[in-house]
Amino acid sequence: MILNHKYINILDLKAETWLACYFPEVSEWIVNHGSYFSRNYENDIESCNSEMKEIVTTRNGIYELLPERIFFSDNELHALEQRELAKKELELKEQKDLIKKFFQPFDSAFFNKSLELERLAQHMEEHRIEDVLRRFFDYDITKETNPFVKRIAPLLIYSSKLRGDVAKIVKLLADLLECKVNFVQRGPCVLVFIVQKEGLDSKGYQDYTLQLKPLFEFIQYWFLPMDMFCAYKVKDYSQRFVISDEKPMVLDYNTHI
Repeated sequence: MILNHKYINILDLKAETWLACYFPEVSEWIVNHGSYFSRNYENDIESCNSEMKEIVTTRNGIYELLPERIFFSDNELHALEQRELAKKELELKEQKDLIKKFFQPFDSAFFNKSLELERLAQHMEEHRIEDVLRRFFDYDITKETNPFVKRIAPLLIYSSKLRGDVAKIVKLLADLLECKVNFVQRGPCVLVFIVQKEGLDSKGYQDYTLQLKPLFEFIQYWFLPMDMFCAYKVKDYSQRFVISDEKPMVLDYNTHI
């Protein structure tokens, strides 16, 4: 494809799909259809001038979709077999170009409407999780501020399968928090998750512990049975009991009495 007079290689995408991704700010294009469409959407865009808002496609326009007899008589078409073949071909081409020019605003209008629908489809695809969570779980993920909750919230769709499956929840937490996570059960109704986050100082430990609070509240509400309560602790089991300014000892984190 030629983009602003430079050749670039693109996948075999529909023109509307490519334009919606790379030029989302342009809503109106002037379209010329080349009328040598091959198959699927292979090489759909022949050239694109983003400055002039003009594109040339390989697909058929309105002119190619209408019967030729609307524009030319049988005598004119049969004249191609007569002696003045080259002259007649040139005349017919000029007439054809004028007709195509007449249809260009309509071709452009249809194309831009198709582009609008493509943008709507892409928007729905990008925001389908938000819509599902809002409609079926009454949860607005766009208002979520905690980064951990925001990343795990889309799994609400699978909450019926995850609820009570502690092994899977632990694995999800380990992937989400990028550290080792395990759990201990204290009595039949209390589950304590152990988050093994290494290398925190006193302030980092306090901040991280507070940041995890909304996450585990979310876990308890959506992924644990109603009769089970959730708690969590942040630990560093790797640090040795050595008093040092570089690695300060923090009670109940890397120091235990």
